[in-house]
Amino acid sequence: MYSVLIADDEKIIRQGLHYIIDWKQAGFDIIGEASDGTQALDLILKKEPDVVLLDIKMPGLSGLEVIRRAREAHYPGKVIILSGYSDFKFAQEAIRYDVKFYLTKPIDEAELESDLKELYVQLDEERQQKRTILQQNEKLRQNILYELLTQGGPLSSGDLELLNFHSDVYKVVLYEKFSHSIADISYNLPSMLRVSNQNHTDFETLTIHNNEVIILKGSFALSQFDRFVERINQEQSLQKGSPLDSLFLTCGRSVNDLYQIAWSYKEALQLMERRFFCKANQHSIDYRALPEEGRFQNFLPEELLETYCSAFTTAVLTHNPSSIRLTLEKLEGDLYYSSRSIADLKIFLADLFIRIKEQISFKLYPASVELPGNTQIIEFIQNRYYLYQILHFYEENLLVILKTLKSSSSDTIADEVADYIRHNYMENLKLESLAALFGYNSSYLGKVFTSHMGVNFNAYLDQVRVNRAKQLLETTELKVYEIAAQVGYRNVDALHEKFRKITGMSPAEYKKRFRNGKKTDQ
Repeated sequence: MYSVLIADDEKIIRQGLHYIIDWKQAGFDIIGEASDGTQALDLILKKEPDVVLLDIKMPGLSGLEVIRRAREAHYPGKVIILSGYSDFKFAQEAIRYDVKFYLTKPIDEAELESDLKELYVQLDEERQQKRTILQQNEKLRQNILYELLTQGGPLSSGDLELLNFHSDVYKVVLYEKFSHSIADISYNLPSMLRVSNQNHTDFETLTIHNNEVIILKGSFALSQFDRFVERINQEQSLQKGSPLDSLFLTCGRSVNDLYQIAWSYKEALQLMERRFFCKANQHSIDYRALPEEGRFQNFLPEELLETYCSAFTTAVLTHNPSSIRLTLEKLEGDLYYSSRSIADLKIFLADLFIRIKEQISFKLYPASVELPGNTQIIEFIQNRYYLYQILHFYEENLLVILKTLKSSSSDTIADEVADYIRHNYMENLKLESLAALFGYNSSYLGKVFTSHMGVNFNAYLDQVRVNRAKQLLETTELKVYEIAAQVGYRNVDALHEKFRKITGMSPAEYKKRFRNGKKTDQ
């Protein structure tokens, strides 16, 4: 359906044109009327109708003056001149303004229908041409962007003009859903940033090897993105199933030069490939989490496999849960700096657990310890997306073995729970879940813990978390909401409440006093 504006100073003419033909059947929709030239010009420039039926002689501005000014303002539509004067001079002047249709009053219905049919065909052809050009330009844009991201340029002046890259700062972001299925994405991340992106001034989007890529352009777009990231990082208890809860994104560094965009993209891509090392419920990660190139090692030699197998086996056989957790932490660090592929790391982890299982079974023979089968171990590890899931599998199974092997006193149980809290305070710990893990009734375990430690489970957990928060305030520049997330609180308000209760001051006050005291000491 194409739009039509009727401009004539005679009301009866305007009304007659409404009913002379069936406009909708002809493929047109009348969107307005004008009774003088000034009003007509204003409506043309505001509404940009596809077709204007324009009277030659009207008050204010003549029809020819209207079309002259409209063309000077780059109005592209079709014009049918209406006139009661069959003077060829009007037609000649109208031709100068790309007016190809000239009807004399009274309007002949058949002639108007014929002109409209011809215009309809022209408009259809032009629309298709525009669509083709837009598709070609978009395809060209995508190719240029791909070369800019993957090869770093250089670009021709024509390419630069097409891309509209005139900003002073850029950043590359990759995003996907936690489901790891890019086809499942049901939201548009760029729209969440609340930027207009008129003429591609704020960002570019494309898909490279199933990764959704955004190139942010300009300080405003980057600041909007930073606010968005802060929001999803603060909202630790996002509603399950919401778009934000399913979102995961990686960010390269901000760069000031067009040809450094490839550097930002490389960092974001490396981070997406290293998503395996993310923590539970982590929604974003930026370039600062990338290890320095010199710290990568060709980890996974055979002797390291034997070293870890011996360490874990010894920890289990000596009933030492602390040693199990410390060994897991060291293993996590070694894997983090490995230059090997994630597939290789999973093979290593499956092989290691199977060897630990065999060693424990051999040394405890003929005692019976129930452990997962080899096929089950391999399938579980191969199907995990994150390292923390695999390490939790290690810890859970090794602690179950350890618990099976010994009969603990109540004091030992309390110490083991306290040790578990000190190593897992950042998780959503509950007495009920720990009781199940250690194989005790939660009420009994709570009484034993309080009796031995002098405080109840929740109070001890808060002490551990606040102590860790104090360390982070003293040694890092992390924001308070970031510290809250790292020490296990679901929101920053919870940290403020517990911190003030235990220390008598807010985190900000503590940091200020510590820094001032440190300066005084110096």
